[in-house]
Amino acid sequence: MTRTPRVAVAGAGLGGLAAAAALARQGLEVAVYEQRPRLPEDETALHLAPNGSRILQRWGLGAQLLALAVQPVALEFREWSDGSLTWRQPLAGPGPGAVAAPYCTLLTDELYDLLLARLPQERIRLGRRLSGFRESADGVELEFADGGSATPTTTAHHSQPSSPDPTETRRLGGTGCRALPPRVGHPHARQARRHVR
Repeated sequence: MTRTPRVAVAGAGLGGLAAAAALARQGLEVAVYEQRPRLPEDETALHLAPNGSRILQRWGLGAQLLALAVQPVALEFREWSDGSLTWRQPLAGPGPGAVAAPYCTLLTDELYDLLLARLPQERIRLGRRLSGFRESADGVELEFADGGSATPTTTAHHSQPSSPDPTETRRLGGTGCRALPPRVGHPHARQARRHVR
């Protein structure tokens, strides 16, 4: 019997949530560990290029994305002195140079919500600041600042140390791994990348 790989993602930023959604879509068991006590709120706008919107379309989120986003018609360069047009690249609709997937401008919070909808709520573990990790032949154990460690059943605000679970076999660093030393060429990272499609 093949065991379903379990993946721990450190950081519930856009990158962490997107990675978790991609891995969950492939049938992997994913838990996202976020150091903040609640998910971030961000009303700034972001510009999503076709290589990003194409992925969301593939995940079945295309209609929801287009309902939320503004789609710029073209990218233009103009003279600073008189505003005359010097170059124009169409970004939407039929015509030479137009792209198949849309350019989209939307609020960061809106993109958060789209990604969160792809993950079961119980898979987001809040208040878990990653302090390190240990690797063994059995897998990877995440260590947190509160003294706890990653297990498949760890709750969002776990205050007591928990027993490590050897089935937590993969780690994937989002912004939560920013302060940790890089681990270049880790074999599990290569395995995880195959599932991000």
